[in-house]
Amino acid sequence: MLRAVRSEAMRFSGRKTGFTLVEILVVMVILAVAVSVLVPNLDQNRGRELGIAAEQLAALTNHAQQEAVFSTSVWRLEIDPARRQYLFTRSEAGDFEPISGAPFSHPRRLGDIALQALSINEEPVSGIGEIFFQPSGERDSFAVELKDGEHRQWVVLPPYGAAYVSVSHDDNG
Repeated sequence: MLRAVRSEAMRFSGRKTGFTLVEILVVMVILAVAVSVLVPNLDQNRGRELGIAAEQLAALTNHAQQEAVFSTSVWRLEIDPARRQYLFTRSEAGDFEPISGAPFSHPRRLGDIALQALSINEEPVSGIGEIFFQPSGERDSFAVELKDGEHRQWVVLPPYGAAYVSVSHDDNG
């Protein structure tokens, strides 16, 4: 009996190993389902990152406007579309210096998010744009488009009121 089992095992051990066509097809179907679930989520994350960046710029703009009044010094927002970044500075004895305190202490780099169609006081700007916030509460108005692939949002600071995020430039918040 033991000999019969050994001879049977030897006969099957000579069989070539590998995957059958059915096994390969099953794996391909599983991978296709996984990809179809993940790809839309990646696109949603891009839109979410764009929304966070736009909301952050609007919030920091409103905060800078208040700080200019409270600190009785002129503040400036520099928007640099080429470097995809913006920076807040404050006037100290006539010169604009970087701000040392959070949340304004460093340039905000936007990575893959492009800054486009910048206008200040309803005038198109090419290159670096400068928006000023006066201690009296006066300030420049601006609009800038943030774009990530097919997703786009506008950050708008109207002549009066607070900065807001919009999906179109003509929107009134």
